[in-house]
Amino acid sequence: TPAFDNTYSMALDGVDDYVNCGANSSLQPTTGITLSTWFMIPTGSLHYSADTLISQDHIPYGGLYNGYYMEVTIGSNGYLYSKFSLGNGTAETKVTKNTSSVGAPLDVAHTWYHLCGTWDGSDMTLYINGVSLGTTAFSGPITYDASEETFIGKRGHNQSDYFVGSIDEVSVFNVGKNATEVADIYNSGVPTDLTGETGLAGWWRMGEEATWNGSKWTLIDQSSSSNDAESVNMVEADRESNTP
Repeated sequence: TPAFDNTYSMALDGVDDYVNCGANSSLQPTTGITLSTWFMIPTGSLHYSADTLISQDHIPYGGLYNGYYMEVTIGSNGYLYSKFSLGNGTAETKVTKNTSSVGAPLDVAHTWYHLCGTWDGSDMTLYINGVSLGTTAFSGPITYDASEETFIGKRGHNQSDYFVGSIDEVSVFNVGKNATEVADIYNSGVPTDLTGETGLAGWWRMGEEATWNGSKWTLIDQSSSSNDAESVNMVEADRESNTP
């Protein structure tokens, strides 16, 4: 996939900023999924609370675990801890890994990373910068509360785990991409044009194709699903010229 122009990302404050992508069923795939996003955590953000990149889930209650989420945390050792989670209605299955396994401590100021979680109908795999961090089996299908919205930058219903830092090129696929396809999306650290990619259900460029109406950003979904998203508690200056 050829490189293309990528000028903007969105900065989130970790307090109450997030993006609402709506409750469209196209963002609730059941038999396969790939979540992909670029992110950068600013220097000095050493903490142990989870920062959610993307989520489509709600608080587990009555033994129910629905939807998906992907999040990151920085440990006291300076390594990035990543989690990719899926729910089948009764249990949560997750891949949780730190980047020491691929020699990638988060010790460089303002470093962009690409995180990708996939499930091909049998195995969940988590990738950082195109390299697998680990795989675990998941018995689907993924289940959902159909009324729940998909969020960028926070967890689901009545939860927080707000992300602090910059997010760019967020996408959801309704198929599980293989290792070669994930490496192509990562593209050696250069975001790629996802137009025409198999299974693309949502793609928000986090600045490109965005409009400001005086109180919020509208982020145009570049897939065919028309899941346009809106910023919440964000300001015009949160679109920044800072990209992978």
